[in-house]
Amino acid sequence: MKSLLGMLDRDLTFWDLEADSDVDAIAFLADALRQKGIVKDSFKSAVIEREKAAPTGLETERIGIAMPHTTEEHVNRKGLAVGFLKRPVAFRAMGMPEKEVDTEIVFLLALTDPHGHIEFLQELAAAFERSEILVAMKEARDFDRLTEQIRALA
Repeated sequence: MKSLLGMLDRDLTFWDLEADSDVDAIAFLADALRQKGIVKDSFKSAVIEREKAAPTGLETERIGIAMPHTTEEHVNRKGLAVGFLKRPVAFRAMGMPEKEVDTEIVFLLALTDPHGHIEFLQELAAAFERSEILVAMKEARDFDRLTEQIRALA
């Protein structure tokens, strides 16, 4: 959870994000990362294309999440944008693309280490197996409370 805490950014955390699809959610968060100079112009389309080929929806016990990302060539520096969706949107499931996950939280990852991203994704996935972490994050509704909840549950 330290990696997650280290990457969270108040300006890149959005509550009640309006999105009609997985592409809408990715596009909004990618634009936010681009505006902060974290990613290159090519990032958004690269993430959307990668999500089609290798979906990242993950169904946890209580809350569906997605962790879209792409290769480091589209990233200027490491970052993370998080969207807490107003209404769930369907992301195709990681490892089971024929299945859809009603996603409530999207973690858009901008990673620079071509090998470290797998470790980071595994760390996040393992942490999110504890559904109380995701529920607490979703219910925080404020950045300071969000980071307090993660520290308390880590």
